[in-house]
Amino acid sequence: MSVLIVVFFALPQCFAQNRSDALANWLEVHKPAEFTGQVWARMQVVEPENYFYNVVIDSETNPYTPVRMATGTLAKSGLKPKSWAETGNDWGKPLAWIPPTGDDDWIKSGQYSDWVKLPVSTAAQWHTAFFVKPKSESTSPVMLKVEFASEPKAEAVFHVVEEKTDDKLALVVRMPTGGGFDGLKMLESLSEWANSRRELVKSLKLSPSPRLNALKIGTWVTFGNYRVGGGNAVKSRVESDFQNFYDLGINSVSATDGISDDLFREMAQKYPVTDTTLTAWANNWKYTSEAAAGKYDFQPNETPDQHWARVFADFYEKYAADVKKTMPFRASIAKHINLGDEITAAINSEEISKTPQILAYFREWLKQQNLNPAMLDAASWKDVQPTEDRTKLGTNVGYARRFYYTRQFINHYTALFYRNATEAVEKQFPEADLIAVNYQAGPMQFGFVGSNNDLDKGQLDIFELGRARAFKGVMIEDWVEG
Repeated sequence: MSVLIVVFFALPQCFAQNRSDALANWLEVHKPAEFTGQVWARMQVVEPENYFYNVVIDSETNPYTPVRMATGTLAKSGLKPKSWAETGNDWGKPLAWIPPTGDDDWIKSGQYSDWVKLPVSTAAQWHTAFFVKPKSESTSPVMLKVEFASEPKAEAVFHVVEEKTDDKLALVVRMPTGGGFDGLKMLESLSEWANSRRELVKSLKLSPSPRLNALKIGTWVTFGNYRVGGGNAVKSRVESDFQNFYDLGINSVSATDGISDDLFREMAQKYPVTDTTLTAWANNWKYTSEAAAGKYDFQPNETPDQHWARVFADFYEKYAADVKKTMPFRASIAKHINLGDEITAAINSEEISKTPQILAYFREWLKQQNLNPAMLDAASWKDVQPTEDRTKLGTNVGYARRFYYTRQFINHYTALFYRNATEAVEKQFPEADLIAVNYQAGPMQFGFVGSNNDLDKGQLDIFELGRARAFKGVMIEDWVEG
């Protein structure tokens, strides 16, 4: 019998890097305490010549909530704010692209734009994207120069980024979460951040990589530049991280986006990667055309077990065909299939009540627990309904018992749901040795048995899910410091 241990971790943030002369010049006339975290920016396309453009500015001010802030479109005449009312969060809105009304409002390459005030945030890893919008229909990357300043004037510039945009004409920078010297050093492009990670790993002076086979050391990485409209990472940035993975002994790389399958194959073969993860969330069945057409609805007299076996057999057959066509290399080496992220229960009492097949199954399940209607505060089985209303607890024992068994059933049903998903995935990817969801960090942080940090409010018992063979393996976030 072989034992597989998969460890997922990420590189720490690092500010060790070669800063431009702009910061040294800024410090000659300013004290670090003068920087509050507020940043101004101006930009110009350096190449090609005779190129006319505007720039759309957009920020993820909190990547985890998430929260977006659309600044607007920067034209020759200045900033044109977004066209919708301020709500404090522009997530779900498009990029605030406002085309010029005349030819005289395009900025010409070699010319600076006006200064624009960028948002401020204290959220970790928040970032701002600059999207070049050309007058022509060309989509070729351009060389974009962005100057960042503590005030809207050239004398206050503390960092300069001059790089080619990605294939979607975007350049993205990480923004400061505070003021002072640390805040000044935080601002860097994604390529500069990659370079700083590379320098950090090189500074460790590690011995040669052990080239592990049986033991998997894994990490997750996103190469996507920006979630709304951004493109793929340039090859040099991708290769820098794959060099780090190799030096650190990482042999399982799960790249969620921002890299083509051909480039992933090239990097995986150059810096030996033997495994990756495919994201195949079970709950995504509901967003399919089949679900919209009613194909995945319950059929008459269909039990939940029969229902989910049918749905997932079709859903994952189509998923496997698509991923093997669009990402053939990653599909060929994937040994880990991720069925969900920080999952919650697969059902609630409202859905149980309104779905006749599930309600009938709920009542049959209660009978198997040696219960009767009187024990559940009901006159007959047709009166037995699920309940999750905590405010009524304490009214009588029958209600409390029905509340308890409703939650037990929800856990049972969740196991049934994911067990059918796991079995369907295993048929499509028989070589996979880990088919599981990513549990929230609660079990790792505090020893909770649920999948969240509110066990008294949730239904999931992850040990019961394991005993019920809901998954093939277990994965839990860590989020542990110390």
